Amino acid sequence: MRLVFMLGLLLFSNLSLANEWLQNWMRQEPAASLPRNSQHVLLMPLDGGPGEQRHRADQLLTPASLEKLLTTWMALELLGPSFQWTTRVMGEGQRQGNRWQGDLYLTFNGDLDLSEEAIWKMLRDLRAQGIKTLDGDWVLDGRFFNWPAPEALHFPDLGNNPHAPYLMQPSPYLINYGLHRVQLARDPQLGMTSWITPPTLDLTINWTQANTSTAACNRLPRPSWSTSRVSRTALSLQVQNTLPVGCEVSIYGHWQSPADYSMALVAYLWAELGGELTGQVRLAQEQDPVPVRQLTAHTSDTLAETIRHINKWSNNVVTRQLYLNLGARIWRDLAEDDLSAARLGSLEWLAERLGNVEGLYIDNGSGLSRQSRISPEQLGQALLQMRDSRYFPELKASMPLMAQEGTVHNRWRNTSVAGQGRLKTGRLNGINGVAGFVDDHTGRAWLAVLLISGQPSADGWRWMEKLLLDLHQNPPRVKP
Repeated sequence: MRLVFMLGLLLFSNLSLANEWLQNWMRQEPAASLPRNSQHVLLMPLDGGPGEQRHRADQLLTPASLEKLLTTWMALELLGPSFQWTTRVMGEGQRQGNRWQGDLYLTFNGDLDLSEEAIWKMLRDLRAQGIKTLDGDWVLDGRFFNWPAPEALHFPDLGNNPHAPYLMQPSPYLINYGLHRVQLARDPQLGMTSWITPPTLDLTINWTQANTSTAACNRLPRPSWSTSRVSRTALSLQVQNTLPVGCEVSIYGHWQSPADYSMALVAYLWAELGGELTGQVRLAQEQDPVPVRQLTAHTSDTLAETIRHINKWSNNVVTRQLYLNLGARIWRDLAEDDLSAARLGSLEWLAERLGNVEGLYIDNGSGLSRQSRISPEQLGQALLQMRDSRYFPELKASMPLMAQEGTVHNRWRNTSVAGQGRLKTGRLNGINGVAGFVDDHTGRAWLAVLLISGQPSADGWRWMEKLLLDLHQNPPRVKP
């Protein structure tokens, strides 16, 4: 009995002393001067030994892009790392000479990363087969999804640019993430020039004169710009002219709906390849037939490769597209639309693995939401489950390496913790966070979940950078 009591006392003493490390750091470190109720921490040694640190880790918070870890984990487990998407060109009708009499269908299948180049290659295959004239319509078929109402996908952005790339919504017709690239250059002879790719909008630039930047071309700040006018066929931008001679910069934005963007792109590429069209480019309707004759196809990269775009660079639209894929492919029977199905199915799936999911809610899979909720404790439990997964190598490889990749390539540079961990970042107005795995200087591996709520982004990042650097350099010491 005395032995049990002494062991219990020793364990309590070790836990108290270990957690004291974090409390001391918060009291002594100037970077930790943020309000205590804004700080949320879970640090857990992965060897199962003592030393766990926590502060307000049971509080439900908006996770921002840390939510992407859950979406990609579920996708790996449910679809498998080798899963691929196939986009097809299907024919309804028949071939006569160099003419296709009937409609051609571009059949979308939920591809997360479908590019203009992939579409161009499929259309080139048709031309190589000898098809020149389409006596019918190009039909974009997105009927694979049970699509939710538009308001269910809307995010009320607090910024001043509704055309920003990160606000692009998912779509059954997604190509190129729905983005245009506007390129601006200052030529020694021609002066200011501009062009847009893909060239499916008529572009007008209204220049505002300003002081010319003295920065080198490769260090120019982003140009200040705003959208003056946009229609289905034309775009007008107001741009501040600060370019030095010989320099070029780019602006990215989404100025069309995904459906309009993709219809215009298919029409442009078909014409560029010398194809002729007697009908129109349109969207498939419910009453349209489902063609069975495949003429050409494109197969995507594997899921394991694609999730690197998600977690390293925190791509919102790709993650939202993936979440809808889970609703469509795994949980379709749970609801009338694929977003509702994903919300219900993901909660059931996580409950089976995490146990405590009280208050947990995954809104759209990307974290671009004010409704999503999770506690650092719940996310930490999920990270432990991920680490035990047979697909953990794929998931870990998708997370940015500290100071070297993705959204942390400029963090912790020239410090001893550079390259010593993999962390997913998350940020919304009023929320900053990191979650992942970090080694201390002894080689001991730690699970880390940090969230700062209600504070400026710069202050939150200083706090998180300093805490993880100190964890690496001076980790908690627990009596043996």
